[in-house]
Formats: sequence, C-alpha cells, structure tokens
Amino acid sequence: MRIGRTAVLNWLLPVVALAAWEVFGSAGMLPRYLSTPSAILAALWEITLTGELFVALAATGVIETATEQECRNDRAVLIVAEESYRDTTGHYTDQQGLEDAGLISSQSNLHSIELIGGGPENATDYVIVDEAACD
Repeated sequence: MRIGRTAVLNWLLPVVALAAWEVFGSAGMLPRYLSTPSAILAALWEITLTGELFVALAATGVIETATEQECRNDRAVLIVAEESYRDTTGHYTDQQGLEDAGLISSQSNLHSIELIGGGPENATDYVIVDEAACD
C-alpha cells in the first residue's frame, strides 16, 4: 500500500503545528493562557479520572442523561416496591431483595437505595439516592 503525497501533506501540517506549539510553549515563548498540548492532555486525563468530565459533558448535553420524568418514574417505582416489601416483611431491603421478591424487574441504574437501621434483612428505613444520570 502506497501513501500518496497528498495524504502525507494533509497530516504534516497539523503534526508540525502541534510540535511547534509544544516546543514554543515549553520554552515560555507563548502567552501563559495558551497551554501546551501535553498540559491539555494531562488535564483532560485528570478530569476523566475524577469524573468531572462526565459531569461537564452531561451538564452541556453532549452526553445523554436520564430525563427528569425517567428519574421521577424510577424513584416512584422504588418507593412503591420498598413500601410493598415492608408491608409483607416488616422491614425494608436493598434492590436485590426487591428484585428477588418480584417487586422490580431489574435493579435501577438511576438510583441506589441506602438502608438505615440495619441491612437487607432488618432495615427500619431507607433513602433513595440519585445516581449521576439523575443529578
């Protein structure tokens, strides 16, 4: 396979421009507000690891999050399931317990359940916590 001259030239200018940007920026020859490509990539990596990138992308609508209605419906299903479970057992449980009892078809990825006053076999109360998609 032969790489044509046009293909090489199409890649050459951006590569040379990035290299010059890195060299001049590292040498302090560019304004402070113009970070080097390596500094930009390092910052991108950091916010990816901390989860800040996901939050920023979700806030701007670049990635899809659950709609408010989906979040409300999911929360309502969990509340009804928890109350039904308590009516039959005398205590609250986690999502696995709700699923095992047939009160929900699958565990929610929009909310989690924090049990209060005990574990899945004897909790006296619960709190439904929004996951990232519903924040």
